[in-house]
Amino acid sequence: MCCAPRRRTCGSAAGIARSNETAYAEKRAPAPKRVANIKDYADFNAAAKAGTNAMFIGGHWQEFQLKDALSADQLAKWQVSEIPGPTKDQRSTGTGGWTVAAMSKDPEKVKFCMTLAREVYMGPANDVMSQVPTRQSLFDSLNSFKTPFFAQLKQFLVHGQARPGVPIYPEISNQIQIAMGDVLTGAKSPEQALDDAWKSVNDAYAKM
Repeated sequence: MCCAPRRRTCGSAAGIARSNETAYAEKRAPAPKRVANIKDYADFNAAAKAGTNAMFIGGHWQEFQLKDALSADQLAKWQVSEIPGPTKDQRSTGTGGWTVAAMSKDPEKVKFCMTLAREVYMGPANDVMSQVPTRQSLFDSLNSFKTPFFAQLKQFLVHGQARPGVPIYPEISNQIQIAMGDVLTGAKSPEQALDDAWKSVNDAYAKM
């Protein structure tokens, strides 16, 4: 799975959005041992530093976090690649981002908010924070993204799938994560976990 001899590979199959999921892999092992109880992206970075993981799916921002956490020799072992799919030609990942809105009826306040979003967050802030912009033109022109990592990442952006913009989606995502954890820990069979997730989603939907 996207491994190169004697090299760790870090992969990404994200869309043009501020949040891009990334996969990291190494030849000698497939994933961190404590997959089921990982609570934070920082756990992946710690595992990479300790040399105990072979692959993890994280975010594009972890590229510069790993630069801070690892020595030059350790960092040189990592390389970006796409998240493995059902076949070599099937690639996908979830993408997301931030929405800026003005909760005001005052036209001047709304104008100020949109000016801030357009002139600060759409461009300069992307560059400073290395947050991938939603505009292709900015991705091509901003200095932060003119690196080998982002050049390769750019090739995978077309495979990104934006999260559905519907109210029930967060609960669907939540229940999928719970179900996967139950299966990985052996608490439930895949069938039981799926049935319980389906019931919980429908219960939540009925309350909307």
